[in-house]
Amino acid sequence: MDKILIIQPAFLGDLILATALIEKLKAYYPSAQIDLLIRKGQGRILKGHPHIHQLLELDRSNKWRSIRQLLAHIRPQNYDLVVNCHRHFTAGLLASLSNGKKVVGFKKNPFAWAFSQAEEHIWAEQEVYRNHRLIAAFTDKEAAMPKLYPSAEDWDFVAENYGQKPYITVSPASLWETKRLPLAVWAELLQQLPKSLYIYVLGGPADREHAQALVQLANRPNLYNLAGQHSFLQDVALMKGAILNYVLDSAPLHICSAINAPVAAVFCSTSPSYGFGPLSKTQFIIHQQPAPACWPCGSHGYTACPKAHFNCGQIAVMPLLAPLKQLAHELF
Repeated sequence: MDKILIIQPAFLGDLILATALIEKLKAYYPSAQIDLLIRKGQGRILKGHPHIHQLLELDRSNKWRSIRQLLAHIRPQNYDLVVNCHRHFTAGLLASLSNGKKVVGFKKNPFAWAFSQAEEHIWAEQEVYRNHRLIAAFTDKEAAMPKLYPSAEDWDFVAENYGQKPYITVSPASLWETKRLPLAVWAELLQQLPKSLYIYVLGGPADREHAQALVQLANRPNLYNLAGQHSFLQDVALMKGAILNYVLDSAPLHICSAINAPVAAVFCSTSPSYGFGPLSKTQFIIHQQPAPACWPCGSHGYTACPKAHFNCGQIAVMPLLAPLKQLAHELF
């Protein structure tokens, strides 16, 4: 194959997991040109990726104009293979009109009838393995892992500024309120950690206020709000060096998978049973025990608990503390 297009215009975490397809296809077709179609604004985390020839962006703020512009670019490329990871209308439309020689995607997509090959979308299957079935016929049955590529400058930045003391990271923000662990629970956890341990609260610029609220509530030494302070890939490098990364069901969880960083994944309203659990070798999954009868309430979060009690977010501190005690018992 000479030219391949991968379509994944979903959220950042989904995009990170889709990089596993790039790794596998490049291993099988080392001279292939691999292009990636993503949601506008998410390309920063793929900066410097050695296997991506071109990033194409879908602008959802002017969707139909963007679709026309993308098709005008895509159709003349005559891609040998178009892989559509997304189950929804827009990605299916782009894939079906791509003029690709082979077009693969999931049967749940409304344009699956126009694909050369359509696979079942099985919720219980981890997303990386689920996506891999789309390309198994062109490679083999073994999935690759997702991967991100911080630059040498990113690694040096972290080593120079944060490499002297043991630290953990906490990523407490999510687009969805019901995916967020209450700040009071986070604060209680951080207050029980050794005062000598450095704790870096991470997130994007939009998360800075939320992160600052946690810093103020926890009110302990060596706790720093770094939300919005670094580039995406500097944060990636920072997470790789952590003793442990506390994350929610959001993009930082999948960053850990892409760099094999130790992770404690906290699930509130969602569950890893939907296929978005951790892939890191050192991983811990934490959720309310016993689980509420209504848990999980969906594969995506909500702006508020549908039943108005949010019992899934009332996780005790001890299950949160246990992974760090296991990994760094000498600190306690």
